[in-house]
Amino acid sequence: MVQAVPRSSIDHILLAEGSPFELNGLEADYDSVVVTDHAVVSGFLHLSTPTTAELPRRPPKPVKQTTYKELMREDILTKFQERVQAWHLEPVGNAREAGASLLRLALRVTSLAHRLTKRGPQRRQGWSPIFVALQAYERFLIHVIRLCRPRRHLSDNKRLRKIEEEKIKWHKTVVKVADDLDEYKSLITACGRTPGSWTGVIRDEAYDDALTERRRIVSKLHGRLRTEMRIRVNQHLRRNERMREAGKIGAICKSLMGKEHVGFDMCTLAADDLVMTDPTRIHQRITSHFEEWHRQPERFCFGLNADGVDPERFLREKAYFDECMRGSRVPDEHIKRFRQALVAKEPGLDHADETGRTAREKIAEEMRRPIEYDEFIRHVRKPRKGKAPGMTGLTYEMIRALPEEHSRVMFSYLAAMYEEFHAPQWFKDRWLCPLPKKENPTVDDLRPISLLETLRKLWLGLIMRRFTNMVKEHELLDHRQHGGIAGRSCETALMRLITNLEESEERFSQLHIAQLDIKRAFDSVSFPLRLIGWLRMGIPLEIARYLVEVDVDAQTVVRTPYATLQLKRSRLNVKTLSFRQSRGCGQGDTPSPLT
Repeated sequence: MVQAVPRSSIDHILLAEGSPFELNGLEADYDSVVVTDHAVVSGFLHLSTPTTAELPRRPPKPVKQTTYKELMREDILTKFQERVQAWHLEPVGNAREAGASLLRLALRVTSLAHRLTKRGPQRRQGWSPIFVALQAYERFLIHVIRLCRPRRHLSDNKRLRKIEEEKIKWHKTVVKVADDLDEYKSLITACGRTPGSWTGVIRDEAYDDALTERRRIVSKLHGRLRTEMRIRVNQHLRRNERMREAGKIGAICKSLMGKEHVGFDMCTLAADDLVMTDPTRIHQRITSHFEEWHRQPERFCFGLNADGVDPERFLREKAYFDECMRGSRVPDEHIKRFRQALVAKEPGLDHADETGRTAREKIAEEMRRPIEYDEFIRHVRKPRKGKAPGMTGLTYEMIRALPEEHSRVMFSYLAAMYEEFHAPQWFKDRWLCPLPKKENPTVDDLRPISLLETLRKLWLGLIMRRFTNMVKEHELLDHRQHGGIAGRSCETALMRLITNLEESEERFSQLHIAQLDIKRAFDSVSFPLRLIGWLRMGIPLEIARYLVEVDVDAQTVVRTPYATLQLKRSRLNVKTLSFRQSRGCGQGDTPSPLT
């Protein structure tokens, strides 16, 4: 924002795309003026904005997210395993010690993998090799102009020797940013002239040629990208590379054709008729929004959603059920139907087979069976690409690269924690990534996606895999259910929809389609209701409590540039940046689709 001052000069005016400011006009001191870069123009600039806006600040640089594809290279994998094998891991005596040891191990593995795969930047972030080559060529031309200008008393031999020295600097700079010989040739071609063309040049001709060449190079370098644009270009290229590795060719095609959905970098935020640019205020505003989002409304804080509800009594005793439902706004008719559905015998769950055992008993037996190491390592080696890590930074690739001895130790820590159903605080903490529902979103247009700990998702995935196998074996869910079941997804649901549409078209029959959406379905379910739902599906009480306890008092940090930078400095000290959610299950958690 330019304020009125007695006298000032403005070199550049840069308005970002989507900026609230609007350029209305320029009043010059004389009638006709050609506004070009670096031309001296004296006048008044008029800016207007429909909302109140803060003075823009440069956003903090985002922390680089290292990709670990190089971890599987033979040389780096060998170094990784050799250093890990040198670690001495002590056995633990209880679940709390196991949780603390597992956290230390996860942080050490993450730090080691980061050091081994981290390469020093060959160029500034977002700066193209062509830009660096042109800039090096311009520096060379400046030295040529200085050495060959008139009235410069240098002997020809000394002048030619200095030009050769500058040529070598130009050559080394281009070699540093070029990955191979072909790219080096293309960069030199982009400069227009090769270093060899400046060998043995005549003084007067070199001076004129250098002046002409520098004007041409300066015109190419005129549109320098700002820091934010350079970072976006770099992030865009890294995202395309990750999508290529994950096999998402369609997403890459959309990106190259300009049809890709624009992300949200959280450098600016529109909220409450105010455009925020301060990183601290942006983080606080988004955090307060999602804290309110996950808070239980007072009108729903009756017995069923209150803490301390006994789920077994709720399912078994009608008087306790009526006491918990007292104070709700649900009509009595619906409460009665709810009670009937809870106590009704499920044919798939409570029907005994020829051995006299019910599916409920089989599920309880299977869920209580201890998890074996072979089952754990098979689940670890299951191919997964593009999975984002949690707050420790540990990924599936790092766990997969561990030596067998340390994999067994990691498994023993997880088993010791699960034996006592202990979930440490770091096991609960998570990132919250706001995804925009549309371009130029406001704070109300953001959808929360949770990034949880990889070890947590790995262990809960083992538990839920047993449950889903039993559900599929005993056909406990309707055959039209496509979510949360192995082998089914949105693709299978769309295939059935297309089949119904084609059949309706062939038979000239009517087809009615109802599209229903539950607002905040993942984020509004209460913890006691989740517990009752798991019990109703046959999961034992102690395991059902564990599946809910891993979310109780979870510290959630919105993944803004400010929070990422602060956590990098303070190492998992999230108390000042986070909020505690009192309901819901994270979108991105393993049990959430079936919850």
